[in-house]
Amino acid sequence: MEIWIIDRDELRAEREELYRKWELDEREFAPIEAWRDLDEDEYCAREALADISFVLGDR
Repeated sequence: MEIWIIDRDELRAEREELYRKWELDEREFAPIEAWRDLDEDEYCAREALADISFVLGDR
């Protein structure tokens, strides 16, 4: 069994980096998302954002 110690500030910083990289707003939507296909990297980033938000209790 693995035990993880979570650094909340580190998770918040990682989330901010993902927001910046994919130009997401606070709802985690990209400005032109409706007009493009999401690539695999962005899908992975969205999964990471969901995990971070869950761990931080934001969802």
